[in-house]
Amino acid sequence: MARTDVSIVNIALSRMGSSTIITSLSDTTDTQAIQANLIYEETRDALLREYPWRFATRHIRLELNYADLDQSEYTYSYCYPEDCLRILRVYIEGEEQKDGRAEHEVYSIDTYTDVRMIGTDIEYAYADYIARITDPELFDPNFASCLAWRLAAEFAVVFSRDFTRRNELYRVYEMEIEKARALDMSEGYKRIRNKRSKYASAR
Repeated sequence: MARTDVSIVNIALSRMGSSTIITSLSDTTDTQAIQANLIYEETRDALLREYPWRFATRHIRLELNYADLDQSEYTYSYCYPEDCLRILRVYIEGEEQKDGRAEHEVYSIDTYTDVRMIGTDIEYAYADYIARITDPELFDPNFASCLAWRLAAEFAVVFSRDFTRRNELYRVYEMEIEKARALDMSEGYKRIRNKRSKYASAR
């Protein structure tokens, strides 16, 4: 069965103890759907932002912003990626394996809009960042399950004002998120080492 926003919410409702289900997050006649719609995206984005999930990590060359003439602390100003939830590092291409993290700062271009920029002294800057993934089909299965546990904890308060149940569900969430992160971290590992000729050890 395809994973959807609705299926994740229904799993959360079931874990909370509810026997009802919703059919759409945009349903304005269903109280549960209305409340779920209010917190679903915020909870999803918060869970994404807290950890560099492999499925949500992106690597791009940053786009120079020539319009921000007021920025003076750094030599270069770059556009904040549209789908970015958190910048992990800014670096020079080719130095990724050297932990080539460069000094940078994320700042708002003014106080009236949410337009953000990245200031750094790197001329051709690249960045690793956590992207806002909205398609549940792209979620790691463990992430999707953890999202349902976290929503279940939130729903316990929203729907029944049951803080004891909320705390119980959140403890389960904390155990599950630790396991999910450990699995995500272990799915591939590359040592940082100096390059050597493959014939060196044969001499």
